[in-house]
Amino acid sequence: MIKGVFNIRNIKEVDKPSFSILPYELKAITYDADILIDNVTEGGKNQTVNGQAFVPSSGILDIYSYHRPEGHSSFYFHGTFKSEGGSIGGSINCVIKIAGTDQHIKLNRFDVSPSVDGTGDPIFVACPRGSAFLPKMEAGVWCSIRLAVAM
Repeated sequence: MIKGVFNIRNIKEVDKPSFSILPYELKAITYDADILIDNVTEGGKNQTVNGQAFVPSSGILDIYSYHRPEGHSSFYFHGTFKSEGGSIGGSINCVIKIAGTDQHIKLNRFDVSPSVDGTGDPIFVACPRGSAFLPKMEAGVWCSIRLAVAM
């Protein structure tokens, strides 16, 4: 769904102390960018790539290393996320079709969090956040329920 961050601009250091994950000194930054997202129906720019649209975002929180970490591993980057509560990301404002269906969701944020794959290797997961548009029903209303699962 989220394919990447492009056209990064307006990079600014966040007014808080830098921190270290030895041997690197790290600093929180914000920037503006265009986020490439699948199935955008509203809020995207006219420029598209393979049916995906660029959605503008501002104030994206990220971590910057003053020195390029040579020979780094993904475990190094996992540690940087801890300084920012476990995820980094920013605001977006668009509507997409869920998996190309007629169901829509209004996205208002995206974030990236560290995780591990099935073999225990570190990976990073991008997640859009928002609210689904529920279809109007002729007779009735929508509700949600919680099921207790017996273990």
